[in-house]
Amino acid sequence: MKKRIVQSHPVHLLILLLGIAGFLQSCNTAPPDQKMEPMDNKAAIMEANKAFEEAVAQQDAAKVAELYTMDGQILPTGHDILSGHEAIQNFISTVMEEGNVRRVELETLEAEAIGETSFEVGRYSLFGENDEMVDQGKYIVIWKMEDGKWKLHRDIFNSNMAPEQGMDSEMMDESEEK
Repeated sequence: MKKRIVQSHPVHLLILLLGIAGFLQSCNTAPPDQKMEPMDNKAAIMEANKAFEEAVAQQDAAKVAELYTMDGQILPTGHDILSGHEAIQNFISTVMEEGNVRRVELETLEAEAIGETSFEVGRYSLFGENDEMVDQGKYIVIWKMEDGKWKLHRDIFNSNMAPEQGMDSEMMDESEEK
């Protein structure tokens, strides 16, 4: 018995490819009621960041911690992962007291939502007494929608300033000598 090879017409192939592309696009799109336009999302994140800045200016670590999801985590330089409101509150309180932080400025560079999750890339500046800058760096935050509000879910940040002590500064000193 002879096998018959079916040849497709180019138009049929194009229709098939368009159908597959449409299917794949529909699999990758959030439902219309959950989708936010990029500028709307960025504005919502910036509004949440304003609440963060205000809570720091009020020296209210508990209020800062409430801006995180119930199982929120921060991943600060030089520390293990800190999880939950109590751990976040204790860390923020220590930073405010021992780090002499009185004010923070957050700059959102990029924000994008995918359903009930969003990510943000930004810069921060921390200020102490007499409005002296005490640190400056960058961050990435994964936001989650919780109780109808965007809340910080995972927060990693690190300084742009050179470390003053510890292994990192020793490594930098050694690399400068070479």
